[in-house]
Amino acid sequence: MPQDSFSANVSDVKLPEVVRQTLDAMPREELLTFIFMLADEWGEFRRTLMARLTIDPQLITRQPRSATQVRALKQQIDQFFDDFAHHDDYGGGPFDDDEEDDFYHEEEEDDYPDLEPTFQIARLLHPLDQQQVFWHVLTCAEAMADEEPMGVPYAAEALAAYMEATRFLVRTPGEREASWSTLLDVLDWAIGEDSEVVDAVHEALGRLCETADDTRLLIALLQATDAAGFADWIAVYYLQLGDEQAYLATRQAHLLTEAQHLELADYWQEHGKPEEACQVLERYVPQLMEELEQYPRRANLIQVLGVRSGVLDRLETAYREA
Repeated sequence: MPQDSFSANVSDVKLPEVVRQTLDAMPREELLTFIFMLADEWGEFRRTLMARLTIDPQLITRQPRSATQVRALKQQIDQFFDDFAHHDDYGGGPFDDDEEDDFYHEEEEDDYPDLEPTFQIARLLHPLDQQQVFWHVLTCAEAMADEEPMGVPYAAEALAAYMEATRFLVRTPGEREASWSTLLDVLDWAIGEDSEVVDAVHEALGRLCETADDTRLLIALLQATDAAGFADWIAVYYLQLGDEQAYLATRQAHLLTEAQHLELADYWQEHGKPEEACQVLERYVPQLMEELEQYPRRANLIQVLGVRSGVLDRLETAYREA
């Protein structure tokens, strides 16, 4: 038989019915022991099992804390970042000065350090233990931010996980505000300059708001911290509250970037007011022209136009449709 004629993939072949019947007949404790043995000895099976399980949050909060487990996971995290920085297959790290476009060799991808198994286990600990583990990821990523910026995505994921653990714990407005302040402090770290971390902080702040009063409390905190710096976030939270008057006041008071002009134009467009949308876009044109004057060479002019063409494209469309 020609080799090409055998096209079935092993994964397409189902287990025989006798296997299902055998497992079905096994005593419950024996079957559980068998599953636990596979999970302990076969990492891929453990990751697949945990990815498919839906665990009652109450089980997580009711379980006892485990300093031993936390310590073991922190050691895994330390080892991960050490391997990440000194992995031999990647020339001492994921960045290669001779091959700037290749973060790693594709054929060695399976050997690349992976923190996801540690995250899977950590998410099942008591929330207070989760906080310790995921905050440790953040501090490790911060310590290596300059040398290994590719570790920052793990910091963003750890922030999201830290927030989910915190949601189990906060009860009072004071606790909620303290948690927000902790998250905002991360923005002053080196990793806080990365857009993924900034987005993670923004998402975490919002997910810690369970009521409209929570959102108003968060807005007040952001305004007291840096009203101009957090104007975009404050505007979003006002929209979530349905307070369009406060949204417009915030947005119009902090209307500087192209993205901000486009956002406000979208707002007017969605509210059936294309004239107002066009006026917002036109307000940005003088600023754009001033910036373009700083690029006298044609190549630079084309580059800037290519990057900052959203307003011009929208205006062109609006004028054609008028």
